[in-house]
Amino acid sequence: MDDLDTLFATARTQFPPPGDDLVARVLADAAAQQPGPAIPRRHRSRGAGWLQDLLGGWPALTGVIAAGLAGLWIGAAPPAGVEGLAAELVGTTQTVTFLPETDVTLFEDPTDG
Repeated sequence: MDDLDTLFATARTQFPPPGDDLVARVLADAAAQQPGPAIPRRHRSRGAGWLQDLLGGWPALTGVIAAGLAGLWIGAAPPAGVEGLAAELVGTTQTVTFLPETDVTLFEDPTDG
């Protein structure tokens, strides 16, 4: 056991220097990982893009728009389950007709098919 401890102590004090090719590869890898020069950001005016900047860019703005359109769609034409739940919670129902029955014939084309 003492021989092994002596061998490890010797190995800790005497180590060969790394080869030139290893040092060159390590330095090349380190240089590849270094950040490039900073690209200055353009200063945009506070015109149309202020909402996009406020929300966090196009992905977030797209999500907000999709949620708003879905809410508009569900509000304009609610499914039966949602309409029943609303009637249960509020106690009354309201029906809104955007195109009355009499005006629907205005959009029909008599020459069509």
